[in-house]
This record gives sequence, structure tokens and C-alpha cells, in this order.
Amino acid sequence: MNKYKITGIKNGKKKIKTLRAKTPEEAKNKALSLQITPIEICPHKQWSFFSSIKKEILISYFEQMILLLHSFLPLDEIIMHCANTQNTKLNLILMRVFQNLKEGKDLKTSFLVFGKTLKPLHYMLIESGEKTGRLVEHFTLIKQDLQEQNHYKKRMQKALFYPMIVFFSIIMAFFLAISLIIPEFQGFFDSNQAKLPWITLSLIALDSFIKNFFPLIILCIILCIGIFIVFYRKQKYKIFIHKLFLKIPLIRNIILYYRLDVFFQTLYFFQITGNDIKHSLYTNLELLDNQFLKQDFLKIYLLINEGNTLRHSFSQSQFLDSITLALLSSGEESGKIDKVFLHIAERYRILHQNILENLLLYLEPLATFFSAIMVLYLTLGIFLPIWNLQDIAL
Repeated sequence: MNKYKITGIKNGKKKIKTLRAKTPEEAKNKALSLQITPIEICPHKQWSFFSSIKKEILISYFEQMILLLHSFLPLDEIIMHCANTQNTKLNLILMRVFQNLKEGKDLKTSFLVFGKTLKPLHYMLIESGEKTGRLVEHFTLIKQDLQEQNHYKKRMQKALFYPMIVFFSIIMAFFLAISLIIPEFQGFFDSNQAKLPWITLSLIALDSFIKNFFPLIILCIILCIGIFIVFYRKQKYKIFIHKLFLKIPLIRNIILYYRLDVFFQTLYFFQITGNDIKHSLYTNLELLDNQFLKQDFLKIYLLINEGNTLRHSFSQSQFLDSITLALLSSGEESGKIDKVFLHIAERYRILHQNILENLLLYLEPLATFFSAIMVLYLTLGIFLPIWNLQDIAL
């Protein structure tokens, strides 16, 4: 029994429902019995334990697929040949893909067993490649995208590794020191009836707070996360949260430039694979994960659907600058809109990388500075009363 995602209309409102059925026709009948008029029926993504494969292995697999496709072998034979791998997870996935193809399922549905390892964009490219007969080009695009993802991930991990290790080590050492050292010194200070400075009193108060309210703090954190998840699942709250993120000064540009890079790069992929601009925009909107940005870009699709120019349609968005609009206008006039989409995507990628590089440039010194502040705070809290006692004794 397969799962199908039904997008339809119920009581004049858009409704999305996941149903179990043997065939799409059975899923359609079940939707109608629930008073849902189906607009689109597609196989539900089959997320499973198969979804954790290293990017390097996945890239190597697509490289092998591309080479074998040039030899004009049948696709099922190519997949079986690629299944002869030492990676158990990939082997199981490819056997599932092969079985799905033997059962007569289309290529996109067969590849859904890859789960979250592949992005929705990749599944769209696989579907488009099967329809147009340009699988080699589309698999090449998927491989390139995976390589970019892998490079970006490794770069971020390398940049963040040291500052994060320093930050968490200092936090753990600080609270461990408060829990073990402060109680010992507190007894010493009480026995000598020393007048404690505010910094020492704050450390004692922090120690008391942690001991008395630590379970409550953990419970509150878990409760807040739970409430956030519950509200995040509701569309109107999700839009509000995404809008909020796009209002925070530094975070706004990091999120926005990355999303615009992906958006225009996806448009470029769809254009070079023979899709018209309306279909490319509609499909790209479905791939956008920021709901507020998606809501804003929906206006662009509607305006283009009405016959407006690219520049006029894209100018209605509050997130695109004059340079992007000028590039779109020149691409529309010259008929090279696919190259313009790629150029815009690269521009936003550079802007995104520049912000991250500047942020990471200051992150390591900030982590070191924070460590110094924590050590100074703890040292002064312990030694100031001792120095005061020495002055009294003299």
C-alpha cells in the first residue's frame, strides 16, 4: 500500500491530505469520499532510515550513472550495476529503485526512496529529465548541486568548529566551577564573616539558582520547544515566524540571500531543461521553504500569468533590489533569460558568502573574548573577598 499526497479543494478552501492507496485512482476515489475535489495527486515522499548517506558517496553514484547513461544501456541495468557497491544503505536504496521500476512506477516515484538525501529540486529534475529524455543533463545538474552543497557544508563546519568548541567548553567549565568551587569558598567566607562584594554574591546566587531550579529550567526549555513545534505546524504561525526572521537585521540577509540564490538557480535549471517561465515559476514556488517569501513571490507568478513583463512582475516583490531588476530586464530584451537567472543566483551567492565570511571572521575573536570575560568574572568573584580578608588582617 502506497502513500499519496492529495492537493484539492474542500468547502472552497485548499486542502492537503495524505492517503494510503494501491493506485492513484484509488487515492482519488478516497479523496472524493472525503468531499475533497483533487487538483493534484502525487506519491508521498517515503522518508526512511535510508535518508542518511554521505554526500561524497551520493556524488560518486550520480557520476557513475552519468557515465553509464552515455553507453545507452537500459536504465534498470544501469541501476543494478550501480547497486554493486560496498555501501549497504545505498545498495538497499538502489535495489528498491530497481524494484519500483520493475513494478512500472515512474522514475521520480522510484527515486523517492532516497528520502531527504535528495532535495525536492532533485526530484523535479528527475521527473523533467524522464519526460524530456534528457536524463544525462538533469543528473549532471543534480551532481553539480550536490557538490556545491557538500563544499558549502564542509566550509561552514571548518569555520565554526573551533569557535563552537571554545564556546561550549567555557560554558561547561564555568557552570562546573560554580557548582563545585563556590560552595567550598562560601563556607570559608561565612566562617570569617567577610563582607562579600557584589560579584561574589552574584556567583553565590547563580549557584543557588542552578541547584534549585535546574529541573524547572530544563522543563521550561522542553515546553517552549514543544509549543514552538505545535504552532510552527500551523500555516499562519509559520508565515509569521518566517516573516519575523526576515525582519531581524543580520539574520535577514543571511536567510534572504541564500533563498534568492537557490530560487534563481532553480529557475536557471528549469530554463535550460526546456521549461517555460510560467511552469518554472510555479514549480519553484512549490520548492520555496520560507512561507512569507513564497507568499510575496506568488504575486510575481500571478502577474506573469496575466501577461506582464518580467521586470514589472518581479518589481512587485519587496525583496529584490534594482540591480536584479535591471538584469532581468536586460535578459528579457536579449532573450538570454537563463544566463541572467544564473548570473543573479551567483550574485546572491557571493553576497551570502561575504556576510558569512565577515561573521565568521569576528566569531573566533568574540568566542575568545567571551571566554576571557567568563574566566575574569569567576576569578574576581573568588579572589576579591580573599584579598579583602588579607587587607583586614594587615
